[in-house]
Amino acid sequence: MAVTKYEICSRALNTIGFGSINSFTDDNQRALICGDIWDTFSRYLLSIYPWYFIQKKAQLGQLVTPPVNEYQYAYQLPGDLLRLNALYASGSAGSIPIQDYNLFGNRALTNESAVWADYQEYVIAEGWPYWFVYFATKALALELAEHIPTDETKMNKLQVRVWGSPQDNGRGGLYGQTMSLDSKQRPADPIRDFELISTRFV
Repeated sequence: MAVTKYEICSRALNTIGFGSINSFTDDNQRALICGDIWDTFSRYLLSIYPWYFIQKKAQLGQLVTPPVNEYQYAYQLPGDLLRLNALYASGSAGSIPIQDYNLFGNRALTNESAVWADYQEYVIAEGWPYWFVYFATKALALELAEHIPTDETKMNKLQVRVWGSPQDNGRGGLYGQTMSLDSKQRPADPIRDFELISTRFV
């Protein structure tokens, strides 16, 4: 069963010792705070790592008006784009990402006459896997604690649980576990043949 954004917010509120909400229009301060931060914070969590479950591939549409200088072509970036991971000059299997491009607003500028993108799209909470929902719930609880007075000792413990200890540089705890679970959803990258590698064995 899918989990809604209201359920995630309620579970986050419960984590820091407050009551649940039914919607962002409930007549209480908790609902107002959740409504204010949900969109930005959910997009942040989906953007901080190349999560496999929100990966998307698409050919970009070339814009009629070319760039003013430096590059020959401009392409419209997808409207649902959260984070661009790579651009390709071909949609064929085994294509290598291009390096010579620039992002300018909602456009990608390059000299390639056709461009494909690997990117992360925004997915609503109902489309999140349960292991990501759990991580998001605890991370949101920490965010809510900055707006709602909460026991500091409890929040320090939750900080370590969500992001790990200081030596983890923010990549430990539930975040590290969630990254590991996400990585298990994707196949291993195949080893490709490159001319420079082949010459070493000649």
